[in-house]
Amino acid sequence: MNTFRAFSICTALLYILMIPAVQATTVSECAGQIQTLEQELSGVEIRGNNPDQTRASLESKLSGSLIKLDQAKFCDAILKLTQFRDKVQDLAVPNRKGETKMDTADSDSLASGADEAIVCIRDLDPLCP
Repeated sequence: MNTFRAFSICTALLYILMIPAVQATTVSECAGQIQTLEQELSGVEIRGNNPDQTRASLESKLSGSLIKLDQAKFCDAILKLTQFRDKVQDLAVPNRKGETKMDTADSDSLASGADEAIVCIRDLDPLCP
């Protein structure tokens, strides 16, 4: 029985050693991703009616997510980023005239960056939707 128990313990230890180390995510890493999104957004052309208002709304969602992240309200930060992502995707949808308010490539890049930041924050609190 002792041999079996020792074998089981050794097997368990080998299994644990084979698991790759999980890299810990920090709030500052996630904040850095959001700040990168802010910088990227500043260089994106927004067309249509009230482009300045549209940009301000998008910037507000990003700054709001940074505030929530700093307050450790991770689920709220994810909500703001989700709203940002959804809005930039909507801006690339053509209207009846076939015009978009944002180029698809810019929209896709911003949405992808938002998704990466969301994944980063979910690593901080896996219970967030």
